[in-house]
Amino acid sequence: MSAILGTLSKLIAHEKSARSIGSVEEAEAFAAKIQELMFKHKLEMTDVEYAEQEKNEPVLAEFMTEEELTGETRRSVTQQSWVGILMDACAKANFCRAIGSRGKGNSYTVFGRVSDRLAAKALFSYLYEACLEAAPEHARKYAYSGQMRDDVVRYYTTEAALKRRFTQGFKLGFSSGVANRLRSQVAALKAGAGQQGLVRIDQLARNVDSKIRETFPRLQKGRAASVRGRSGYEAGRAYGGAIGLNSTKRLSA
Repeated sequence: MSAILGTLSKLIAHEKSARSIGSVEEAEAFAAKIQELMFKHKLEMTDVEYAEQEKNEPVLAEFMTEEELTGETRRSVTQQSWVGILMDACAKANFCRAIGSRGKGNSYTVFGRVSDRLAAKALFSYLYEACLEAAPEHARKYAYSGQMRDDVVRYYTTEAALKRRFTQGFKLGFSSGVANRLRSQVAALKAGAGQQGLVRIDQLARNVDSKIRETFPRLQKGRAASVRGRSGYEAGRAYGGAIGLNSTKRLSA
């Protein structure tokens, strides 16, 4: 195993351990460190190290079910749009791409080098758990707000239905907020990179795209997820845009 894989495995183990005992701040720190490690590694490799990685760690496709990614079993075969958006955002932030497939039990094919795929999955796990933790808290706040009472009258529905819609909207907004945050973070990291590092990152992106075309020659772009529960969506997007990804503490409801 390469040195970078060994270091990455240790960071992932620390992040999982911190998350399992409820240490939010520590999990945030390790999640941020994982992404920073992978990005800096790409920029600071010597020519010899880069050639070795090209030889020993090629871009490959890894099939993952939603259950494997989330650790949860769902009876429904309906794909969760927010999970797909979040996985794709974490993949892109770590030099990978995630292609969803409804025909194989809500699964994803993640393209990239093994170390990058591990980093993407680790970041996804942290953010997925953070969203599940935050959604009920925000939904309770909404349930006791005057806005919810107004919405019951406006939409001719029940409080329980609105609370479910709020939660669904929150998750979708969260993944959208995280995706925007990660795109901005990657752009900032690239802005401070040298020319050689940028060339390597660009070449890796082309290799990933080539592998996708080879695996899915007829790939079509998916439709954007429809937003239901606008109040929840806006709350989730604000939370996802501010949650700790780079030494920033998560917000409370």
